[in-house]
Amino acid sequence: MAHSKENVVAVYVAAFICAVLGCASSFLFYQETRIFGRPKNTAPEFADFVSRNENRFALSAYSKTVALSDCWFGLNPPASAPEIADRKLQTAQVCREVGRQVLAQMPTNGLAWVVTSQASLVRGDLDGFRFDLLQSRRVTPNEGAMARLRILLAEGNLGTLDAETKAAHLADITMLAMSDGGMRWLADWYRANPLYRDRIVEVIDGLSGERQQKFLYMLKNPT
Repeated sequence: MAHSKENVVAVYVAAFICAVLGCASSFLFYQETRIFGRPKNTAPEFADFVSRNENRFALSAYSKTVALSDCWFGLNPPASAPEIADRKLQTAQVCREVGRQVLAQMPTNGLAWVVTSQASLVRGDLDGFRFDLLQSRRVTPNEGAMARLRILLAEGNLGTLDAETKAAHLADITMLAMSDGGMRWLADWYRANPLYRDRIVEVIDGLSGERQQKFLYMLKNPT
């Protein structure tokens, strides 16, 4: 009889554990799939969404990338979007926290460092802006996508760079110039942004004759 009671208890315990695990799995599934219900960054409601504390991520690296990408677009709205200072500051505060939460789990996430860098800039924390920008390069020195984001941030805020961040900025441009894909992006950027050409010229002038010719070719033959 004692064994029978023990068996009953074991069955109830097992059922309880299964129920808990089932609830946990359902919750995790919900957290992962709710990422697909976000408004697109071109939608009118996107700016409000990303400025509220709803831009959350789940366990997967993909969900973290989506949340960070939304922060990038939220902090860099299209020129046609209305500028609302309070909302931009709130977006910066939310996205700084998102970036920090990601970095607590993934300290080598270059995009998280870029997001916290720009959030610091919006909040007026120039030391934080420069430090996080440098950290992004330290953890992702050879990732073209991250280098492009850093270049956009640095070029748009040249007056805030110190000697170390300017050197890192030039190193990003140099890294891109070493590949044809990166060189093409630099050529497109050069054509589209006359005010931001000086650093590209500085880097290209220091390259081999072959790479200089490649750059000139891409300038004359846009995609």
